[in-house]
Order: sequence, then C-alpha cells, then structure tokens
Amino acid sequence: MVAAAPTGAAAIGRAMDGIALHPLRHPPRAAPSRMPRVDAFVGWFGAGLALTCALAVGVGTLWMKPAPQVLADVTIRVADADVAVPSSWLRSAGGAGPVERLDLIVPLPALVEGAAQEDGPVFVTLSRPNGSMDPADQTALLYARYLSAEATPGAADGLIRREFRAGTPYSGEDLLLAVPDGRAFAARCFKAAIAARMKAACLAAFRANGLDVQIRFAPGVLPHWRSLMESARRLVGA
Repeated sequence: MVAAAPTGAAAIGRAMDGIALHPLRHPPRAAPSRMPRVDAFVGWFGAGLALTCALAVGVGTLWMKPAPQVLADVTIRVADADVAVPSSWLRSAGGAGPVERLDLIVPLPALVEGAAQEDGPVFVTLSRPNGSMDPADQTALLYARYLSAEATPGAADGLIRREFRAGTPYSGEDLLLAVPDGRAFAARCFKAAIAARMKAACLAAFRANGLDVQIRFAPGVLPHWRSLMESARRLVGA
C-alpha cells in the first residue's frame, strides 16, 4: 500500500522546517576565512607587545642600576655599635679592640652622589654621647640665645641662615638650619674658614644608634644636605 503524499498543513510545516534548519546546516563561507586573519593579527600584536615589554624592562634596569658601592672591609666597635667601613676611610689605624671615638675621611661621592669633587672629602667623627646634649636640641636650647633676629634664605631649599651675634661664644659663625626648628639639620659655618676655602668650614651633628656623629664639610655641600644626612645615618646603621 502506497503512503499518501502529505498535503495541506502537514506539507507546509515540513517545508518550513527545511527552511528554518537550512542556515544551521550551511554556515556562511566568509566566517572560516575571517578567523585565521583575526588569529594572526592577535598573534603578531601579542609578540610585539612582549618585545616592547622586554625592551622596556631592559632599559629600565640599565637606567635604575645603582652606582657602584664602596665595599667595607673592616668592622670597628665604636662605643656600643659596630661600624663597617672601608679601611681607606680610617684617619688612623687604631687598635684591634673597641674604641670610644673613630675618625674617618670619607670621599664625598660615597655620601653625596653628583656633588662637585672639589668640595670633598667629608670628615666624620663617631663617639659615645657621654651624657651630652642631643644635637637635635642644640638649636632651641643652646644656639637660639646667641642668634640675631634676622633670617635670610640659606644655600639650599629648606634652609635658612641665621647669624650669631658679635661678642657671643659663636661670634663669626652662621647657622644654617632646616625649617622650622633645625632638628632635621643644623650646621655652623665659620666665616673665616669659608673665606680661606677650607674643606671643613661647616659642622653638623646628630645622634643615632647610640653614637654622636659629627660631620665637617665644605659649604658647597650644603645644597645636598638631605643626601648627606641620609648617607651619614646609614653609615652608622640608623
């Protein structure tokens, strides 16, 4: 018995099913050819980005490479602190045991990068405090009574200059101090020594790691006072 051909609604439904399924069975030809080009573009872009990053890291490494460090080859017990320095900095050989005072002659570039060579060296003295006044308090508790009222800009940003009055114990000196109160930095500079172009015309001090640290340097170092203090504190492990 031969099955009757579908007619009416059944025939129309089957015809519509064929039309609806046709796009799924036959996707457009343009899609396969477009995807490889996109993948290739992404691949080349990724490779270029990786190369750029590698070059940036390499250049950054060279740019940020620190200056050569001076290696310490001797450790000396000063008061109750161990200080490691190059033996070439020692002002005197001294003994092998602990000392109460240590005098150093430090090349300026070792403390202040980029400073003028003719302004070096820096003379550093380390010693036990022995109950003396903290240098951070000297401006307010000692120097203030001998200073003139006038203040002028100092030799560097953040510093002001105050002159000691004539007839006082510090006559003939100027005080260069960091605002507002000189606790961060205060240096006495000797006018006669500056006129004579002496290397140790200015004197600053601070206390750190159980040591009193006295620094004597040329006036040309004053613009670098922040770097000078930071490096000197690292020297004593502060």
